[in-house]
Amino acid sequence: MNSLYSAPNYCQTIRSNLEEYSFKLFSNRIKLPKKIHNWYNHRIFNLRCLKQNVFPKSLMVKSSDKSIRSIKAAITVTRTFIRERIHIATVNLESLRSRVKNIDEILSVITPKEIRSNINEFFKLREQFYHQSSKLRQIRKFEKMLKQASSSKVKQTREKSNTIDINKVLVNLSDRILNSHEISLLKKSLNFNINRPQLSSFNIIPAIEPALNILPNETANELRNKIMSALLRQKSQKSNMTKNELHSLKQLRNDKTIIIRKADKGNTTVIMNKIDFEKKAKEHLQEGPYELIKDAKSRTTLNKLKAETSKILHSLKVKLGTPLWFLLNPKSCNPCRFYRLPKIHKDSISLRPVVDFTNSLTYNLAKYLARILKPYEKLIIHGIKNSMEFKNIIDTIDIEEDEVMASFDVSSLFTNVPINRALDIIYACLESDLDLNLRCPLDPSEFIKCLELCLRSTLFIFRGDLYRQKEGIAMGSPVSPIVANLFMHSLETSAIARSVFPPKVWLRYVDDIFVIIKQDYLEELFANVNNISEQINLTKEIESVDHKLAFLDYMIERRLNNRKLKINVFRKSTHSERYLDFDSAHALCTKVTVVKNLINRSLKLVTDKEDQQYELNRILSTLRDNNYPKEFLKKIVRKEREAKLQCVQKDWKSTVVIPYRSETSEEIKRILNKHDIRVYFRTCDTIRSSLVKVKDRLPKEEQLS
Repeated sequence: MNSLYSAPNYCQTIRSNLEEYSFKLFSNRIKLPKKIHNWYNHRIFNLRCLKQNVFPKSLMVKSSDKSIRSIKAAITVTRTFIRERIHIATVNLESLRSRVKNIDEILSVITPKEIRSNINEFFKLREQFYHQSSKLRQIRKFEKMLKQASSSKVKQTREKSNTIDINKVLVNLSDRILNSHEISLLKKSLNFNINRPQLSSFNIIPAIEPALNILPNETANELRNKIMSALLRQKSQKSNMTKNELHSLKQLRNDKTIIIRKADKGNTTVIMNKIDFEKKAKEHLQEGPYELIKDAKSRTTLNKLKAETSKILHSLKVKLGTPLWFLLNPKSCNPCRFYRLPKIHKDSISLRPVVDFTNSLTYNLAKYLARILKPYEKLIIHGIKNSMEFKNIIDTIDIEEDEVMASFDVSSLFTNVPINRALDIIYACLESDLDLNLRCPLDPSEFIKCLELCLRSTLFIFRGDLYRQKEGIAMGSPVSPIVANLFMHSLETSAIARSVFPPKVWLRYVDDIFVIIKQDYLEELFANVNNISEQINLTKEIESVDHKLAFLDYMIERRLNNRKLKINVFRKSTHSERYLDFDSAHALCTKVTVVKNLINRSLKLVTDKEDQQYELNRILSTLRDNNYPKEFLKKIVRKEREAKLQCVQKDWKSTVVIPYRSETSEEIKRILNKHDIRVYFRTCDTIRSSLVKVKDRLPKEEQLS
């Protein structure tokens, strides 16, 4: 017997050699291989469907609506149907194989010896034939289904007008060659939060106890029980990162030859060689207004500063009162900490210096002084607080043909603010403030003494060495922004007063200035501003030939037909198009806020309707690239367009901050909100927390308890 297609003839031949009962068993045995291999390959097919997340149309469950929960529920039900199919196939396989085994045992006894081997060979060939034919059929079926699913994904991808450029999301300046899994990890952005396995009661209870203590005992105990029940009901969640990405995270964390940072501007991740990074930082400290304090004097210098701060505050203890004095008085000798952020938006890669004052010697004092000075921001007539204020002013302006738009930029504002002059300006503000004694128990001279201490005592550590900033004010101190702002107000007021023909418009946001002035007087104004202070240097940019000027995040364009200005969104060439990834383990309300802010910017700040629609389409396309579902975005756009300006302020009894974990944290929030306790979420397991170590770690003996 050389071919299976002679099976009918073979059966006819074998019948003459077997009794009726034996031939009946033989006939049943012939039918079983086809059933066995059909079930076997059917089981393999369903296992592949489950693994690849590709499902037959007959099992696909459609969600009743387009909400995320409904879609997830439909997928879960579909996967359950697949698992049930696998179970049925497994049960039938076991039953059929058992029948084959029993029949083979009987046939081995009742068939004549001379034809027994021939029959076994026939069964073996028949099984091979049915296995191959069934396998090929299921493979063709699966490949066809996979192709349809792939074409559907390609179609969805083509609907996106923009794709995220990996070269803008991730800038690799190091010698390390990143593999595909490392690129996939870092492309998610450093603020991507990884799913927490479980929320620990040790993280929740200390955070909520102060808020529960203000409630009646019976209510507080009831809430404790509900929250503990929510913690005990936690279910395991699927990780929002692949195993390869988690492995890459560990590999990058253990690589001590590279430094990973977020860029100074934009949501771009920068990788540099640690040696190059440290070299640039050291060069900045050597060339800038900084002084290295020798190791032998480091501890002495910190102790002297602590003693001086304590002495000044002790002399003011009666005026401040014991509670306020205790809050402001330094509790440790912690220095500030220095770190750098890469500036990739410039032609050459440089580092922006930032000094972290948190828990430093003068941190609480600087915060207190900043709060006292805050009302003086109202005196800054040329300052703008936000984009909406800038847009409202621009809408009212008419620009003449002989006028020009220009922008001035202050070079390194904070480190070039002259402290003596800044103190004189603030002293004059304090002297003329009739309500100062209502906000602050100190007189102007005492206030200035405390402020001078904060501004001149910038001691920070970098790689174990202690440095002092000799000139300017530190970027990072709580009081520095208002001091720099008041100094710039004085400078710009003097410059405008000196001008023969003052500018029609002068609007400043920190160190960026927008100007409209007669073209013939622009150079004179620019020279006046640059000559008022030796330390302050400005650069300028004039509107282009097509009458456009980029300022902050906006492109201001002159309308030639009606002398008005229009505003559109401006993106730098380094803009990454990367926002918070929808797959990140952040609260849904956070993702809604991201979308709302971007949509509001396009609807409220862009002037023309056509530009608004273009910007809205671009934002939605970019958010789709960041994995935001289409229906999710449509729903928010519809609500924002129909929204009316109404803001209902709720009186909260207390506020708590808890770690975020999907479902569990939201359930705790609902429980506490019912009793007027506001809940904020914090992320603990971001990619940044694993890979980015920007500051020197303080020794345990110097850390505050």
